Order: sequence, then C-alpha cells, then structure tokens
Amino acid sequence: DDPENAVIDKLAEHGVLPVLSAGNAGDLTSVGGSPGNAVRGLAVASTIDALQLRDGLKVNSPEDVAGIAAGQFSVAYDWEGSDPVTGDVVPISDANADGCDKFTEADAATVAGKVVWLEWDDNDSTRRCGSAGRAGNAADAGAIGAIFTSTLDVFGAGITGSDVIPVFQLPKSETDRLRPAMDARTLNVTFDGTLRGTIPTRTDSIVDTLSSFSSRGVHGSIGVVKPDIAAPGDTITSAGMGTGNGQLTISGTSMAAPNVAGSAALVKFAHPDWSTEQLKAGLMNTAGHDVYLNTGQTGTIYGPNRVGAGRVDSASAVENDLLIYSADVKGAVSASFGVVDVPITKARHTEKQTLVVENTGDSTRTVALSYEAITAQPGVSYSVSPSKVTLRPGKSAKVKVTLTVQTKQLRKTLDPTMEAMSGIDVPRQYISDASGRVLAKESGQTALRVPVYAAVKPTSQTKTTAVPGAKGKKIPALRVSGRGFDQGSGSEAYTSLMSVMEFGADSGKLKDCAAGQTNGCLNMGSDRSGDLRYVGAGSTAIDGDYTDGWLYFGISTWGEWDSYGTTMIPFVDFDVDGDSVPDYEVFMQPYPDTDVPIAWLVDLESGDTVDLEPVNFNWGDMDTNVFDSDTMILPVWPKLIGVTSETTSFPITYQVGTFSAYTGGTTDISPPITYDVVDPKVSVSDPLYLDQSGVEIPYQLGSDAGKSTKALVLHLHGATGERAEVVSLKANVFKDKPKGKKHGSSSLNSSGSHWIVDRNGD
Repeated sequence: DDPENAVIDKLAEHGVLPVLSAGNAGDLTSVGGSPGNAVRGLAVASTIDALQLRDGLKVNSPEDVAGIAAGQFSVAYDWEGSDPVTGDVVPISDANADGCDKFTEADAATVAGKVVWLEWDDNDSTRRCGSAGRAGNAADAGAIGAIFTSTLDVFGAGITGSDVIPVFQLPKSETDRLRPAMDARTLNVTFDGTLRGTIPTRTDSIVDTLSSFSSRGVHGSIGVVKPDIAAPGDTITSAGMGTGNGQLTISGTSMAAPNVAGSAALVKFAHPDWSTEQLKAGLMNTAGHDVYLNTGQTGTIYGPNRVGAGRVDSASAVENDLLIYSADVKGAVSASFGVVDVPITKARHTEKQTLVVENTGDSTRTVALSYEAITAQPGVSYSVSPSKVTLRPGKSAKVKVTLTVQTKQLRKTLDPTMEAMSGIDVPRQYISDASGRVLAKESGQTALRVPVYAAVKPTSQTKTTAVPGAKGKKIPALRVSGRGFDQGSGSEAYTSLMSVMEFGADSGKLKDCAAGQTNGCLNMGSDRSGDLRYVGAGSTAIDGDYTDGWLYFGISTWGEWDSYGTTMIPFVDFDVDGDSVPDYEVFMQPYPDTDVPIAWLVDLESGDTVDLEPVNFNWGDMDTNVFDSDTMILPVWPKLIGVTSETTSFPITYQVGTFSAYTGGTTDISPPITYDVVDPKVSVSDPLYLDQSGVEIPYQLGSDAGKSTKALVLHLHGATGERAEVVSLKANVFKDKPKGKKHGSSSLNSSGSHWIVDRNGD
C-alpha cells in the first residue's frame, strides 16, 4: 500500500512495464521493499557473470609480484584529479589490524608517510567498522594511502574510503598473492587513477552465482512473492556520467534492472502487440538459467524468494510466443499462495491458484504441465491439472495449481541456501517455505517457468479459563483447553507457546487519518500492525530473586506485521523512580544486518543501550512466530533497572506505543499503566508455557490485587486475531507464590541468556 507502488501499478495499466531493482540488503527475510514489491512491476535480483572490469593497483616491488593488481578503488577519493601516490606498505599492530580504533602513537609512527595494510571482515554483521572510519583513522595517523584485504574474489559491495587518501581493496586472490611481501616489508605500490576500469578478468566458474548483496524478497504476506527474475548486476560497466568518454563500473540490483529493461525492449520490438502482462510473462517464463549457491554451476539452486523464475535469457524471450501467467492476480505471473495458516485441528488443507497458458503464435501447441520443487517443506506438496493442454493459435487455457498441506507432517525447515546462524553467532529467525515452479513444456523445447511459493505454518486452537483453588488441594490456575502442538526438540519442531501476564490496557481500532493528520491514525492499511489492541506486563523470579528473573511486556495489535521492527517499531517507555518521567525504553528491532529480533533496552537519560534480549525470549532455534504475527513479548532484565535481591516492591509506570518509520511519529500509544515488578497483581513462575490442552498454570494474586483482577494471555502460535485473550481471575486461598514445575505446570524455560552491552566496545 505504499503510494510508490500505486504509481508502479498505474504505469503498468497505461502500457509501461516498470523494471525495478529488488534491493541490495542481502539475505534477510522479507527485506525487499517498495517499489520493488509492487505487484505489476518486474523486480530484478542480481547475479554474477564471468566478466569483471576491475581497477588496477601498480605493484612496484618486490620483483616476483610486480605488475598490476586487480581490485577496486574507493569512492570518496578524487582519483582522476589527483597525482599518483607511491609508498611502502606496512601493517599495524594485531590489536587494531582492521584500523577501526584510533591509531596508537606507535602505529602512527609506523604508518607516517607510508601505505597502511588493513584487514577487512567481509561479514556485514561482525565487521567492526566501515571503510570510511578506518580510512579516516589512517589519514589522521599520517598514512598516505591504505590497502584493504578481502576473503572474497567477488566483492560484496563497494568501499567509500576517504577523500584525503587513496584506498584500494584487493580481492582474495590478490590479498593472498601480496600478503607475503607485505609481511616481509618489501611491498611497494602506486595508486594511479588512470588504472580505473582497465583490468578485464574472466572467471567462468562464477557464472550464475548470486550477488551476496541481492535482497531476499517479500514472502507473500502482501499477496505476491518477489523478486520476479534475476540478471547480471555485479561489476557492470556503463557510461560514467560527467566523465566525457569515460566509464563507470559498479555493482547492485540497480545494475541488474537496466539489463532486464533492455531485454524487455528487445522483446517488445519482437512482439509489439503484447500487453505489459504478456511482456512480463515472456521475460519470466524464459528465464531458464538456474542460479546456484556454489561456483561452477553446482550445489543448491536458489528459489523464487531470492531469484524469481531464474536468470534472464534475452534471446529465448525474443523468440518465444507461448506464455503462462497468473489468472488470479492482475499483472502477476507467479502463483503465490502467500502465508498459509493451517489450524492444527485440520488434518488436511488445500488451496488453489489459477494460471493461464496462452498461445500467441501461429501454430497449434501441445504443452505438458508439471511442478518442479526447489525448496521443500515436509507436509506441503503441489500438483498441476490438467497435466496437458493443446492450444490452437491465439487461444488460451486455464490450469489449476493445488497446494496440499498434511498438517501433522509440517516442520519448520530452513531454506538450504540460508545460513542457520546469524552474523552475531546466534540462530537466525526465518520463515519456512515450499517453493519451486510450474513447468510448461513442448516436446523438444526448453520448459517455460512460473514461480510457485507458499509459507505454511500450523496454528494452535486454544483458550484459557481460570480454575479456582480449594483449600488444602491446590492454588488457583489457568487451564488450557483446545489443541496445540509439540513436535519435540530441535529447530525444525513446531511447539505452540503461551505467556501469562498482568493485564494492562485495551484499545479500540484506530480510524483512517483525516487530511493533514499523520499520527494517532491509519495512514495506510499496513499501519494496522501498529494499532494496539492489548498490552500487559509480567515478571518472574528464580528462587524468589527477581534480579535473575524477567520483566516482560506483552503487546497485541489489531493487524499483523510481515516482518518485525522495520516500518513499524513497538516500544515501551517506563518510569522507575516515580517522577512521571520515563527512565528507560525497550523497543523491538532486528540486530543490524541480521534476522535476529532484539528487545533493545535504552537508558533514556544517557542514551546508552543497556541490554539486548531476544524477542519472545528465544533465538531462532525455537520458533516463536515472530513473522506474520500480531503478538510479541519484549523481555527486560530487572537487575539492570534497579531491582535487587532485597527489593520487596518495585513500582513502575509504563506506556506502550508504536513508532512509524513512514511518518516519523507515533501511530498508537497506551495510557500510563502502573505495575509492581516484584509484587505484581498477577504472577506465574515462568515467562513461557506450552500452549497445550490440559496444561494448568498456577497463579498468585499480589497484595494489591484486591478480590479479583485480569490476566493477559498471549498464544504466540494462535490464529490471526485470536492470539490474545483477557481472563478474569479470582482471589486465591493461599498466600504462597507458585513455584512452577513443583506445582505440575508445563512451564517452558526460555533459552535466551542475558546480554549486556559493552559500552567500551571491547
């Protein structure tokens, strides 16, 4: 519902095929954004071809490595307007080998008047600093230039560097070749702007591999899967604006999209009567080249969520006159089932999508239809019917793609092209999908392709009721009825989870914004994910000590988010000293360049980040349904906000809100709510429990609860709109607090360990 996407769709209606860059954010779930996710546009991922036109670094000595080394220039330096720079190459101390810290006096003395060799970490998540920071440190220390290493032979991205000194990055092969000379202090080089884009290299083994920066697309929550197609976008050379007759070589999906736009122009010339939908289908159907995880066109094949139908083939697209595309979604080619929630009570679930097979040629065609799996998920299968159609010239036929789910067999499998661990060495969060393509094949011809995608997950069907205690028998409890699921241990197991806390407040649905209004209303449909429904807070102790337990805030909204903490950011501001001014804020956002959703605790007075905890208490090796949900839990470590082992009461006042990255303001916010961390009105022994029929969760009412109060119960794996419920509780007979498993409850200890931010950065 981004206005840019409306423009894209309107252009397509008027005969223009918008060809769009899929984005350069890498392999992060649903990171592809607008306008690349517009339904009727053609979104392009970036692949690597054999040719790379690289910049040159002149190596003067030693003699055995002398010559021109291939690599890439930094962007900030005026290479064309500067004289060549020559110097000896030296390293700095191992403690600061990447140059991210200010150089010590000893290192500054070493690099003064010389070229500094700096180690580069190619992992975006673990790299300590960017190119500009370390280049600036080198220049401040008196270096006349810098060389960055790399562990990659195809760079993940360009480098900014410094506008004061020249910076050159070596690929892995050149890093390995020159390192011995650098270690021996015999390496001497010259930076020369005339060597820009002068070294063509050809590496056939890297053909049809994926550019590491190319974005993983949206996964169907908006009714479409992206990207649509892939094309070479890595080290692409074109005219350099403002250079006269010079060229520029850069990388990005912004290089891949023009390649496909050019292909589209060729196809339009060959088929001038085709509509934009037919033109888009013609390009996607004939993208018959797979994109591979490994070099040499080997290993796992990338699926639709990363490369669409495959790598573009201009010649095949020009020659083709048989098309296949979606009949259900105007302007779409792919058969996208999107996010499919299957109730655990339903043994078998089916859905259908319709495709059109169209013969625009002048001869009768007989076409065989089948499904080819790329990314498999247990319990999910596809079929195509009919399996064969015969089409006279100018005629079309409809075929059905059927998704079938065997609910008990569902498992949360990881796309084999994805890394299980994030760059911060904890398991990533991810979405399990079943994807591949429908193949339409004539005898003796290459099969045409249509991407197929679904993200299937089970949903629990449970409710909670309060069971009163009887003197001498048991304390009051919350009893779960209905049906959940528990597939055992391991990252592929789905286990339905729930949480109990003290009810804080509820909120009705927001209205659409009036003219000129941006905050406290809905600017667009997806803002509903920031429209608060219920909020609450809970806290647990370990052996009566809250310092090693949890404080946690529960949030339920009227709409689902497809991915967390990006365009809509939930937050909780809370006051711990009673002066009505918030002292801390905890908010939800992924750790930078990862799929790890984090509850960030910030000291509002100092601005320092105090703590990081996994949202819903767990890393990605236990599914807590963080994508396509309307419910979340933000944990806080009580010890870090002033709770001690001697504390008997710790009242706070909190407000829950949602921040919109689109408007830069607050979409919704709760009223101030009082809560006692150590003596809550409602307390249970654990922050998470199995959401299963028959589970009983003992609860205790606090000293300020009165005769009754309310609990907010969150069913993390429940169905849309049914993940939160408010339960009235009556005063219990006993004063004893529940002690978890000793009372027989099915508690589930959270796997999240406390993370404390090291403010010194070491």
